[in-house]
Amino acid sequence: MKHRKTFKEYFSSSEDEAIFIVTMTGQIVDCNEEAILLFGYESMDQLINQKATDLVPEDFSEYFPAQITPEHLTKGEYLPRVNKRKDGHLFPTDILTYYKTIDGINYVMVHVKEAVSCNDIQTLCLQQNIEVLHCELKKEKNARQTESFTSASHRLSCLFPSLTAKDLEFCQLMIENHSSKQIAQTLNITTEGVFAARKRIRKKMHLSAGEDLITALLNCINPQKQ
Repeated sequence: MKHRKTFKEYFSSSEDEAIFIVTMTGQIVDCNEEAILLFGYESMDQLINQKATDLVPEDFSEYFPAQITPEHLTKGEYLPRVNKRKDGHLFPTDILTYYKTIDGINYVMVHVKEAVSCNDIQTLCLQQNIEVLHCELKKEKNARQTESFTSASHRLSCLFPSLTAKDLEFCQLMIENHSSKQIAQTLNITTEGVFAARKRIRKKMHLSAGEDLITALLNCINPQKQ
């Protein structure tokens, strides 16, 4: 139990909620004493041999992600969920999840509080099933966007080696039809900075005054349309 001693540093003695440390694939590697009590287990060793899917309703476990990605995290707030005790009893909870790097390895910290009340636990079960499916769709969308960005950036970089990483990120935002205001907010620059970046990129791409920058970018990343 070498890791257990290390992980204990991340449990506050003042916590009145269950805390789990989970691998990116959902394996429980450690927890605090409150977790044992809340989920009805007899010992620490018994609980950390479980997976996160063992602590949720059976239908929800079917949708549980094989890999916990940022889309599945609660983004800094407690969200309503339904969990399952060792005896199979379902109960309403509020859960907070976030990444934690320990000894160079990424884990998911899970904070669980039993909810004070729940009008309809079956409805709550349905809602969390829908939410996890929505997360999966968002993950797929983000993956496609990342793949698109990588492909577009590679081609633009090959065609115009003087474009920097910031230039390529700027180009991707323009290709995705973001407004100047949105680009400024995303890149944390001023509107004047956006205009300056456009001018800089046009110069690096050797565009004439009459050529549209976005059209030129689209033609570059989709050579079949040239």
